[in-house]
Amino acid sequence: MNRQEKLQELKTLFKRRINSRIRRLSKRIENINANLKLYEKREEYILKGELLKINLGKIKKGVDSVVITNCFSPEQNEINIKLDPKLSPVENMKNYFKIVHKMKKGLEIESERLEKAEKEVAFLNTALENFMLVEDLEIADEIFRKHFGEPVEKKIVEKRLEKRVGKRYPYNGGIYIVGRKDSENDELVKKIAHGNDWWFHIRDYTGSHVILILPKGTELDGDFISTGALIALINSKAKNSPKEEVIYTQVKNLKKIPGKPGLFSYSNVKSVLAVHNEEKIRKLEEFREFHGDTGKKG
Repeated sequence: MNRQEKLQELKTLFKRRINSRIRRLSKRIENINANLKLYEKREEYILKGELLKINLGKIKKGVDSVVITNCFSPEQNEINIKLDPKLSPVENMKNYFKIVHKMKKGLEIESERLEKAEKEVAFLNTALENFMLVEDLEIADEIFRKHFGEPVEKKIVEKRLEKRVGKRYPYNGGIYIVGRKDSENDELVKKIAHGNDWWFHIRDYTGSHVILILPKGTELDGDFISTGALIALINSKAKNSPKEEVIYTQVKNLKKIPGKPGLFSYSNVKSVLAVHNEEKIRKLEEFREFHGDTGKKG
C-alpha cells in the first residue's frame, strides 16, 4: 500500500469515527428536544397552582378534580385541574408548584446540554471538513492521534491478539480475524472474541469463522457487514462462487456444541448476500501485508 492509499484509509477511518460521534450526538439532541417540549407545559402548571392557591377554601378533600374559573384570563374560561384525592387541597397545590420547580431546573439543565451538544456537532463537522483537506500523511496521522489516540489496529492487536491466532484483515479501524482450522475457530470464539464482537459464517458450506472486533463506539454499518460477508465467502468452500448467503450475529449468541470441534449453535442471526469482488479482495490482502500479516500459521 502506497502513501496515498494509506492517507485515504486514514481519512476513511477518521470520517467513520467522527460520523459515529455525530450520530450519537444527534440522537442526544433529539432526546433533549423531546424533554424541552415537555417543559413547555410549565406555564400551564404555574397557572393551575395559582388557581388552586386562590380557591383553597372552595376545594373539598377527596375529589380527583376541580373546575375553576380562570380569573387571569379576559375570557374567564373554566379550567379542569386534576387532583390527588388522597391529598389535601394545600398538598395538591404544593405538588403543582413542586412540578413547576422541577421543570425550571430541568429546563436549565436540558438547555445547557442542548447548547453543548450542538457546539460539539459543529466542532466535529469542522474537524472532518479540515481533515479531508489534508494531503500530508504525517500531518493526517498526527491529527488523527490527537482525536483518537494510537491507531486502533495497534490497540486491538496489542490488547486482544498478543497470541497470534488466525488470519487478520485490518479494515477501517476494525479488524477481522479468520480461523484457519477447527482449533483456531474454537479459540477465536471462546478466548479471543468478546460477547459484543461480531461473527460471520458462510451459509450451507464449510468455512472459516470470521470475527470482527470494532473499537469502542464504532457501529456495525453496511460496509463492515458486506466486508465481513466477503471475507467469510473467500475463506470457505464456496470461495469461487460469484455470490453466496452469509449469516452474522454477535458472539454472545453463539453456543459451543460439546464434542464437535469448531462447531457452534447460534441464535438471532441475520443474513446478507456476499458478492465476489476481486478489487476489494486485492485491497484486503494489501491491508494484511501492510500491517505485517503474512497469513502463515505460527
